[in-house]
Parts: sequence; structure tokens; C-alpha cells
Amino acid sequence: MTQEKWEAFLANASIRNALSAYLYKEAKDNNLLPQHVTPVKCNVQIKSQPYQAIIDSGAAVSMIAHSVVKELGLKIEHASNSLIVSAVGTSTRPLGIIRDLPIEIEGARIPITVEVVPATSYSLLLGNDLSKKINANYNWATGCYSFKWNSRKYSTTTTYESDHPLPKQPTITKPEELDFYEQEYLTPRESYSFEIREIPEVNDDSG
Repeated sequence: MTQEKWEAFLANASIRNALSAYLYKEAKDNNLLPQHVTPVKCNVQIKSQPYQAIIDSGAAVSMIAHSVVKELGLKIEHASNSLIVSAVGTSTRPLGIIRDLPIEIEGARIPITVEVVPATSYSLLLGNDLSKKINANYNWATGCYSFKWNSRKYSTTTTYESDHPLPKQPTITKPEELDFYEQEYLTPRESYSFEIREIPEVNDDSG
């Protein structure tokens, strides 16, 4: 079949739909469809309030949603010089930093520094900075997150659901809202992998 005939063949909407349905069924029957995953989560407390925290080995720093900061009456203490870049290249600048925020995991009260971000799909994200601080390990076989703090060993159970899609991306009607939501809805397998870059200071020589 020539390219012209093939293009004419695909120009028929009924043929396209039938072909699409056939290819989808073939991919599904042969387990070729990508599986959606949700990240590893554990239960924590902040100011005696329960939250689910994401444990992200792809994040250099820990982050807290601005909505939680407002909910708990916390205050942003310092400006952030960081730029958080997601695994798919989108970036966002944190709203600020809170230092030594105490979080509680299985009775262990641990102060951490968090970047405040306008997140909507998670409350707290625990990055590698915390994992290194508490010498944490994750056992994929048992789903157990273990760590050491103040010379004591702790462990907590986690949740990890496969074949579970991320929340649907909201419909953006205002261009200025795009940056707010863009970093929240990424490809499923890279949904919470971040790196952090320092924003260089710009010298003002105008004076």
C-alpha cells in the first residue's frame, strides 16, 4: 500500500476508531500498557495533626504545601534561593523556607527544614535530606520505612498502590494559573522526582 492510499485509508474516522480499539486491546492483552503508580506514603503528625507524607528518594529536599502552612498557622521564616525542577523539566520557585519544623513519625519528633511550595496533590514530601539525617531505609518487600533518631531505632508502615492514577489535572481557564498547577501533574512514573537548583544572585550595578 502506497503512502497516499494509507493516508486516505486513515482519513476515514470509522477505520481510525476501529484500528485504535484493536491496538489498545492488543497492548492490554500483552501487558504493554504503562501502569500508573502512586508514591510511597507514611503517616506523620505536625503540631498534633495527622497527615500523609510522601517519601521521595528522587527529591533532594523536603517540601510542605502552602495550604498546610496556612492551616497550621505556620510562618515562612526565610526567602528561598532555590529553584525546584521536576523530572520532566518544569520548574517552580518555593514561596520560602521553614527551618526546624518538628514532624512526628511513630513517636519520634524530628526537626526538618522544608521548602514551602504551592502544592495541591500532597501535604508533605520527605526528601533525601531527611533520609540522610535519620539514616532511613525502605524495604520494598515489607513496605517498612525504618530509621534511627536519638540513638533509637524506629519503623513505620507505608502505603503503596499500583495501577492507581494520579488526580486528574484541573481545567485551567486563566493563563496565570498554569504555573501553579503545572508542577503538580506530571507523568505518573516521575510524579514526585525533583531536583533543586540554587538561583544565582544578581548584582544590581544601577546605583
